[in-house]
Amino acid sequence: MDGNTVELNLRKIDKDMKFEEIYQTEKIILTEGAIVERLKSEYNLVLDKWINHAGLIYTQPETLESIYGQYIEIGQKYNLPVMIMTPTRKVNNESLMNSRFKNKNIIDDACSFFKTL
Repeated sequence: MDGNTVELNLRKIDKDMKFEEIYQTEKIILTEGAIVERLKSEYNLVLDKWINHAGLIYTQPETLESIYGQYIEIGQKYNLPVMIMTPTRKVNNESLMNSRFKNKNIIDDACSFFKTL
């Protein structure tokens, strides 16, 4: 095997495995990437100035389901674990109070939304 090849010992990933166990035992973990750029370029969305794409869980959940679903499908196809993150990186008390979603519990709602994917 040359230095550019990764040997995969594919085994069935149990959906009930804990993240730490997967992290410690798997050679490859897929992650989502460039979600914001995809939302802008593929969907022509203008994102919230304060919380970026976090509010899409309320306004366009089907768009998030589609994008994140693509990552999940690839993981399933190749039997690889996938790590996806909630879209709340820019959400904090100040940013939330300045956004149009100030009366929402966006972090809890985002976690709940992602559990349905």
